[in-house]
Amino acid sequence: MTRTTGDLVTAEEFDCLVRDFPGWLIWRSGGSGRAGWWWATRNRLLTEEEMYAEMHHTVCGEDAETLRGQLDQQATIEAGRAAAGR
Repeated sequence: MTRTTGDLVTAEEFDCLVRDFPGWLIWRSGGSGRAGWWWATRNRLLTEEEMYAEMHHTVCGEDAETLRGQLDQQATIEAGRAAAGR
């Protein structure tokens, strides 16, 4: 199978997400040769308190940029909780 420029960009975006968000498992959905949405699931379970604070176990986006935004938002929530001693 020959990789196209689009495939290489996608692989680079994927690698960047994996590197930048080590606490998450990153993957893409899709089947029958079609690329689907981008997904991330935390590598740990959340407490009930964390879920009430709008932390999510799994987030998704239609593309890598949207998923990055979701992951950045989760990182901001987590950092705020850590700064508050929670």
